[in-house]
Amino acid sequence: SILDKLRNALTKGNNYLITILAGETIRLAQLKYGEQTIDKRKVLRNFLRFVPEYDEKEFAVEIWREYLTPRSSKEINETYINMCIRFIKNTIENVILQDPTLH
Repeated sequence: SILDKLRNALTKGNNYLITILAGETIRLAQLKYGEQTIDKRKVLRNFLRFVPEYDEKEFAVEIWREYLTPRSSKEINETYINMCIRFIKNTIENVILQDPTLH
């Protein structure tokens, strides 16, 4: 699961993997609530349009930009990584694991 991969990345200090997992979290959420597509041009739009509102939702724009054009791992700062971790956890807990019929 993504959370298992996140724990592994945290253990190994693999910040690059954490940024990739944040992008994959966006993909999963939009697949659950939006159009069944993996088209990178549609994923963020579907995420913003169909996924229910929650605190970290707008941070997806920055994550997706990084996901499509990643910086060097040396350029990724700890604040951004911590925000990605929070985004992953909250998106999984509050969006992906929720029953969409309840919204």
